[in-house]
Amino acid sequence: GIQLVMGFRAPLLPRFIRRRKVSVSALRSLGRWTIPWLLRAERVVKPRWLRLAAPPFPRIIGVVVLVMAFTIMLPLPLSNFMPAFALVCFAFAIFERDGLMTFIGLLLACVAFVVGTTLVYLALELLFVLVEQLD
Repeated sequence: GIQLVMGFRAPLLPRFIRRRKVSVSALRSLGRWTIPWLLRAERVVKPRWLRLAAPPFPRIIGVVVLVMAFTIMLPLPLSNFMPAFALVCFAFAIFERDGLMTFIGLLLACVAFVVGTTLVYLALELLFVLVEQLD
């Protein structure tokens, strides 16, 4: 998310990750499982609505990704599915320059933010009620 906000065109991974080697057998094993799913996804995800895939939207997506990352970290039930799904939509949107997926990701992120904020508010209210009853 930070790299998107800063305008990076490709992710810059930490050195310890860049230096890692992956065996051919591990890649083949991963490919057997992921390639059928990716082929299905590519039937749905394709370059379209290119205005939403062009600047400044990658930076906007970066800001939203950061907010969703914090929302995912909330230790509340049912608070992380929607932001995670929004992040998946953004990943497909960036990979395929799909503005429709950007739009769907933004909608999901808005809903996730409202749900997350509501859950935090309700959790704090419950905490205050419990503290008052202890006094």
